[in-house]
Amino acid sequence: MKLSELILPEFDQEMASTRKTLERVPDAKLAWKPHVKSFSMAALATHLARIPEWGLVTLTEGSFDVGAPGATTPPPPAASRRELLEVFDPGVKSLRAAIAAADDAHLLAPWSLRNGATTMFTLPRVAVLRRMILNHGIHHRAQLGVYLRLNDVPVPAIYGPSADEKVQGVYASSLRNPEQRKQIVRTSAKAVYVSPRGAYPGYLLWLQGQTLVAQRFNADSLELGGDPVSVAEEIGRNPSNTVRASYWASDAGLLTYFAAPSAAPVQTVWIGRDGKTLGAASPAEVVRSLALAPGG
Repeated sequence: MKLSELILPEFDQEMASTRKTLERVPDAKLAWKPHVKSFSMAALATHLARIPEWGLVTLTEGSFDVGAPGATTPPPPAASRRELLEVFDPGVKSLRAAIAAADDAHLLAPWSLRNGATTMFTLPRVAVLRRMILNHGIHHRAQLGVYLRLNDVPVPAIYGPSADEKVQGVYASSLRNPEQRKQIVRTSAKAVYVSPRGAYPGYLLWLQGQTLVAQRFNADSLELGGDPVSVAEEIGRNPSNTVRASYWASDAGLLTYFAAPSAAPVQTVWIGRDGKTLGAASPAEVVRSLALAPGG
């Protein structure tokens, strides 16, 4: 296996996680900083978004001189989340293509970071990619996650659930401020909102087990009211994707759903070639599908 083939899966995962973090940067907080000595949020996010560009330098040049005129002058901070992504996305695309095209000899060739006549370090290009690109990006991404937390912006899940995304459920947000969201109910299936009509308030419909329930919901305050009321029982769900529960509702108050009564336990038995029952193959239970091992 080529070195590039070992690097790319990790590269893809880390770049996707970094993009998720950059997507949460709120335009209204770009000037915010946690301390007078710290980066502003815009400066930190811009620095993070431009790290893939350094990867191209690693693959296309033999060294980089931090002492050269303008070499360490930071670019202007992005003025919006959109600008951050417009910098990040092309950089990731170009770097990925360069890594994929690099052979082992190129990736193992030495690369140096210099300050004028002083060599600060020399490492194989592949090690520089891990240390100065992937690990460096992880470091600053974690910093940006703290910035988001301190501004009450939901932190995305990276290597596991975050405090904001650890609970499966239905969330509400605004198209004007998508990074701010609120969990409405805990459920593993979809929810359907029915708008207010006349004297009737808005309702949210979702599943509790296989029971479809409805509860008053204020779309302005994102608050539920009263207690959930059972609407229908034994709602069908796709076994391979339980989020896709089979119910729909219109703002006119029409509800449609697919009823799927709970499956009853069945007894699986062995039958001989002569058609006679040989005995039970398993205890009586709910069975969705059966298969025999190649050896019988």
